[in-house]
Amino acid sequence: MDITHQMAAPDPSVIEAARRMGARAVVLSRENIVRVGASNVLAIDENFIGRTVMLSPAKGVSKRGGAAQGAVGVVPVRGPLAQRAISDMCGYVDGYDAILARFQAALNDDSIDAVVVDIDSPGGDVAGLAQAADAIRMAREASGKPVFVFANELIASAAYWLACAFASEGISLPEAGQIGSIGCIGGLLDETKALEMEGLSVTLVRVPDGKAEANSVGPIKDLAEERLRARVETFAGQFFDLVASARGLSVDAVRGMNGAVEIGKSGVKAGLADRVETFESVVARAQTAGRKWRRQMEKAAMDEKRLADLETFQAKALAVF
Repeated sequence: MDITHQMAAPDPSVIEAARRMGARAVVLSRENIVRVGASNVLAIDENFIGRTVMLSPAKGVSKRGGAAQGAVGVVPVRGPLAQRAISDMCGYVDGYDAILARFQAALNDDSIDAVVVDIDSPGGDVAGLAQAADAIRMAREASGKPVFVFANELIASAAYWLACAFASEGISLPEAGQIGSIGCIGGLLDETKALEMEGLSVTLVRVPDGKAEANSVGPIKDLAEERLRARVETFAGQFFDLVASARGLSVDAVRGMNGAVEIGKSGVKAGLADRVETFESVVARAQTAGRKWRRQMEKAAMDEKRLADLETFQAKALAVF
């Protein structure tokens, strides 16, 4: 039970049951997001901010099938995402570093023929995201193993950025699966009135004047909004470019989606996914692709051995004559 329940008002009975199974409740509040080291620019579906989610530690790679029918490694990606995986008082948060490590473990496992990345995430921090996506893509290309992505049942924002890097064999989702929320979000907080109500006054001395322009205990300067908007626009532009390239869409088309989250067939129609199917169907297709990849690798190894044998024979023949 990785994301047991998502709710505006937590149900104590649900939370208690999830805790018995090793999960923790965490509210996606500003305080908790900051506590796990997030930057002030996020790639997260804004509908999840302020809601409560139940999180449990990310599981490792599981296997489906075997040598005869094709062995598939299932790599889970769950919940809000941070640059680095962390477990503290606000819950367990999966990190891009841990996700990359799990994916590489599946690729390096000689008993695994194909990979299914099983994602249920609203997205997360922009920090570390582009680097992780590049590392994922390079690892996938170097391995050559077929990689499928499945929305089980949400791939939003930063999670979709990763999905585009993972998928060599397309992205699938179930009938009610959700996909999209392409873009970035940032925020500024002005705590001056709250401090005044508490009888507190804070004086900030800045050198230069633009230092820590977004500090929440002082009035928010116009410069702070300008700089934040520039950062958000930069990261969003990178996101649009990546999705456009990965999905064969124009950048204008991706930007024109206006951060929408599509459901089921609408996600396919929008070009964000390739088919609507079940998780079992994705695993079955991965097994077929994995068997084909295994045969190709075995044939390549045989061809390489034959070439080596031929070169050895030629060398001996030349030595004799």
